[in-house]
Parts: sequence; C-alpha cells; structure tokens
Amino acid sequence: MIIQKARDVSTTRPNGEGPPPRPSVQPAPPRSAAPATPQLPIDQQAVVNDLATVTTNSTHKLSLDLMALAHGTQKPSQAVVDKLANDLGQALVGRPITAAQRARIALDIQTVFSGASSMPAERVEAFIVDVPLVLKVVGVESTYTAAIGNDLRSARKEVVPNPSPATAH
Repeated sequence: MIIQKARDVSTTRPNGEGPPPRPSVQPAPPRSAAPATPQLPIDQQAVVNDLATVTTNSTHKLSLDLMALAHGTQKPSQAVVDKLANDLGQALVGRPITAAQRARIALDIQTVFSGASSMPAERVEAFIVDVPLVLKVVGVESTYTAAIGNDLRSARKEVVPNPSPATAH
C-alpha cells in the first residue's frame, strides 16, 4: 500500500491532476497460421517431405518413397523410379517449392504409378504433364522438366504395358 501511494504521488502533475492516462495496451493480433495443407496419406507426405529437402545425396530416400506411392499389382521398375528420383533431385536442388506444390507433384506421381491402369490414357497424360508444369513455375529448366515428363511416361508404360485407347464418356 505504501508503494502504491508513492507511485501516485510521484506521478501527480504540478497542477494537481493525476497521472496521464496510460495508452491502452491492445492485445497482439493472433499470428496468422500458415495455410493449412490437407492431411496427406503417409506415403504422399513422405514424398512431400523429401521434395522439400532434396539434395543430390538424398535421392535414394526419395526413390524409396516414390516407389511406396505405387500401389497395385503392376508397378514401375526400380530403375525407372531411380531415374525419376535422380532427375527430380537435380531439378529441385536449391529451388524454393511450396508444400502445396510438393503435394501436387506427389499426388500426380502416385496417380501415374497407381491409377494409370484404370484411367483413359489422356487423363493419365494430364497428370504426367502437370508435374513439369508445376516445376516450370518453380523455375526448373526445360531440360529437367522434359526428362521428368519422359520418366513418368516410362513408368506409365511399365504400369500399363499396352494401354487401351481412351473411350469417350
């Protein structure tokens, strides 16, 4: 109580008025959270994480995680997946790529590896073409984007050796 009285006296102005009003302290606005990315299946999330931290020395892990995206009885060969991982690794080293872009690439690759046998060829090709398009936005050179597109086409040929012509719906 004595300390409070001393504060009141020390802040009294010469004209007898009390201390100047304190500026109201506004609570800090809540930090805006990063945009929520949808929960991805574990196999896709592993690829998304690998794409974020890929280096020329980490393509083996990326290759293993890419192979985990292949579901079903027909899967691409390890050689094709290794080449894709190597090309992606070289293309993305040092490039900023968002979580949404990484998730889109992972989903596109999973669709090519797993859904190619149940889709019309044009639809699968749209997923194949989407990966190089995303990479171009990130600033990847056309030599890499072309190689990655060709890697995905090779994978599709192994998953669906003789694709039937697309049917009109």
